[in-house]
Amino acid sequence: MKKILFITSQYRATDILVQRTMDMAKKEGIELKFEVKGETEAFALLAQEDFDLILLNPMLRFLVNNTGENALPKGIRVETIGSKTYGSLDAASLLQLIMKNE
Repeated sequence: MKKILFITSQYRATDILVQRTMDMAKKEGIELKFEVKGETEAFALLAQEDFDLILLNPMLRFLVNNTGENALPKGIRVETIGSKTYGSLDAASLLQLIMKNE
């Protein structure tokens, strides 16, 4: 199972994208667990739990360096979702990003 921390500022769109991605992953036999949090909650959670991947929505790409400082020492990959993937709620593209380097 891949444990993913999704840092967002747009909960409604993110929830839809996460659900679509989980549905697609389930059909492909891939087990995912998402934690969807805002910036402050995410950094607090990151200090307490381990994740396989951190995803940033496109509007929060400015957090990539700060997030990396907290995640990279733990071996956690950090990715920013592309605007096209996020804006079109493209579950296939997001699943491909999640599974990158697997």
